Amino acid sequence: MSDRNFCLTGLLVGVIFLTGVQRAQAESIRMGCFEIPPHIYSSSTGLPAGAAVNFFKIVAKKMGWDIVWLDPLPPARLIEYLKDGKEIDGAPIIARTFEREKFLHYPKNHFYLAKPNFVVRKNNPLIRIDSAKDVGGYVVGQFSRAAYSKFVIENKALFKFDIISPGKCLVEQHLNKLILGRIDAVHTLDEFSLSFEAKRLGMDAKIKVLLLPEPPHPFYSVFCKNEKGKKLARQYDIAIKELEFTSDDYIEFIQAEFALLDKN
Repeated sequence: MSDRNFCLTGLLVGVIFLTGVQRAQAESIRMGCFEIPPHIYSSSTGLPAGAAVNFFKIVAKKMGWDIVWLDPLPPARLIEYLKDGKEIDGAPIIARTFEREKFLHYPKNHFYLAKPNFVVRKNNPLIRIDSAKDVGGYVVGQFSRAAYSKFVIENKALFKFDIISPGKCLVEQHLNKLILGRIDAVHTLDEFSLSFEAKRLGMDAKIKVLLLPEPPHPFYSVFCKNEKGKKLARQYDIAIKELEFTSDDYIEFIQAEFALLDKN
């Protein structure tokens, strides 16, 4: 991105004015989301903020749409809204699963390649995970309705799962359980989400992230499976291509969120 005529800072400045404001000449797209810092979280203004929000503002501007953001929803409720397709038109970041393909239009282009992982206590003797034998018998924290990595799906029989149902402070609940030794690991598809929250809570020195032995997992912006959603997915792909946007560029948005956390 640094080699092109725009940069991350310039792009962010250029779209800040779009937050919560509609341009008269543009149509609106209603976007739902759930809290998953540093990608999405509620800002001091009450509107969603974060790396995925800032990224999607740029793409939506290129597509010619204004954004109406709904307040962050519990993940399970967001999925129900996406299935229904009446309250919202899409979501800025979500993993791809066979079940979700039944009710969502996925663009051809992902915007982020996340690395599935187990977050473990800092004193865990493992320095990496080479096979399921390394973590067999673990009690694994998992979020309700969250997608599983291929590694976990293929080795489910080796684990016991502690599922946290929808509610507030989901990540904090899992981190507390992990640090207290009530679970052995927390499973996520994204290596930044728990690290960010742990840093915010002052727990980052007590955990470490061990990547799972599988390829990165693509994340997408998605749209409801109706005619508007089909149109949006097509326009989205065109915008991503014209912006020459890659997963490496998205990492810059994430790094900006960590820098903001350090500053605050």
